[in-house]
Amino acid sequence: MLLKARHLRHMRFHLAKLPTYVRGMRLMKRHLRQFGTVPRVVVVGAAGGGLDKWRPWAMLGLIEGAGFEPDPVACEVLRKTFTCAKYHQLALGNRSGPADLHVTAYPWCSSCLEPDLEALAPYSVGDLFKVEKIEQIALRRFDELCEEGVIRAPQFLQIDVQGYEYEVLEGFGDYLDELVGIELESHFTSIYKGQKALWEIVKYLKARGFVLRHLEPLPLSPDNGTKLIAVLDCFHIPDREYNKKIKTGQCNYYRSGTKGRTTKQI
Repeated sequence: MLLKARHLRHMRFHLAKLPTYVRGMRLMKRHLRQFGTVPRVVVVGAAGGGLDKWRPWAMLGLIEGAGFEPDPVACEVLRKTFTCAKYHQLALGNRSGPADLHVTAYPWCSSCLEPDLEALAPYSVGDLFKVEKIEQIALRRFDELCEEGVIRAPQFLQIDVQGYEYEVLEGFGDYLDELVGIELESHFTSIYKGQKALWEIVKYLKARGFVLRHLEPLPLSPDNGTKLIAVLDCFHIPDREYNKKIKTGQCNYYRSGTKGRTTKQI
């Protein structure tokens, strides 16, 4: 039977990713041999499909995945479709308590911050950010959840929370120092009120011993035809020079936090 065109495109996509999957599998097996446990990845804002890229390794038991998603319907769907990961119906931030979720016309634009419709005016997608209702959700700091035993500290972190990335990073506290890789969505200019721009996130993570390693533009094209990159995926890794300072006591932070946990070389 002849394959449909969309099936062929799907196969080509995964075949193109095969070298990445194989390389990742080797790295995770090496992690298991060296540390006696599989690496852990946490995705904040999981409804956007963040754990999908980790699925091949999760199905083989080579990573331990967890996701945070405040929307109850989306969280339940994730629990049924991605059974090799654990999902928490919570939003993360820099404090614990109730918070407002601004639910927008397009659900994936919803945020704990109010969209700045004036800043979005030049973009054809601006109408998708219009707030339809405001819901109360539970907001938690990640470090408090770790101390309570709800979740274990990960090695990899992925954040897609529509302008609330800076607050999520703050909520990790000392556990931020245990990460070896951070992927987050950010913007050159703020499209939510009170949102921290890309340069502010880079500055904060640099102070915590991370360096911006790679940028990938995401589509958000303005109507005026200019090629303005407004949304990016940002990848941060530990700064090797920073880690050298950690070992010689020249730095206030150190990679494994400040609560007596064992320091491991990265």
